[in-house]
Amino acid sequence: MQQLATVSSYIFHPVFIPSIAFLLFFLLPVADFSTLTWAAINKWFAIIVINTCFFPLLLVVLLKRLDFIKTITMTDSKDRIIPLIGSMVFYFWAYHVLHNLKTTPAIPQVLIVYFLAQFWGLIAMFILNIFFKISMHAAAVGTLIGIAFCMPFSLPFFIIACACAILVLLSRKVLGAHTNAELISGLLLGIFSCLAAFMYV
Repeated sequence: MQQLATVSSYIFHPVFIPSIAFLLFFLLPVADFSTLTWAAINKWFAIIVINTCFFPLLLVVLLKRLDFIKTITMTDSKDRIIPLIGSMVFYFWAYHVLHNLKTTPAIPQVLIVYFLAQFWGLIAMFILNIFFKISMHAAAVGTLIGIAFCMPFSLPFFIIACACAILVLLSRKVLGAHTNAELISGLLLGIFSCLAAFMYV
């Protein structure tokens, strides 16, 4: 069970969730990608992977090598401070680029909402992290459930989002990484950040 929990924690790590979300948007589909060229889709995907996965991972590795953080798993709340600040910059840039990228046809609004929600969620995570620890894994999968309420309803997407959330919550609980309160608060943070971004956009 612990091995399975560890594997699922790595697969559904917060830095991979935006890329997974984009693939789900495209494959199910929950947004109209039918008129897009492969070049446009690949361009958007590259922007997302570079800003939400590659740069945050690189930052954490560099911080560990320079002894600014104790471990790359960041179990201590203090270890999360610099990575969260850096990730806020990277995620804002992903949102900004997608929001202002002039393409024909236009980028589906679900992407704009989702990456604004990711940015706002990181800000909330940073503030809450000052006072108590919160599950970043749960917050990340919470955005998948949250975005399901912000777009035309897709039963397959909603089922996959809920399945991912349940798997992640159980995995983090099995590993003893978080308390129930930390997991639930993280999940709610992800959901409400999407709802707030949707109302704003």
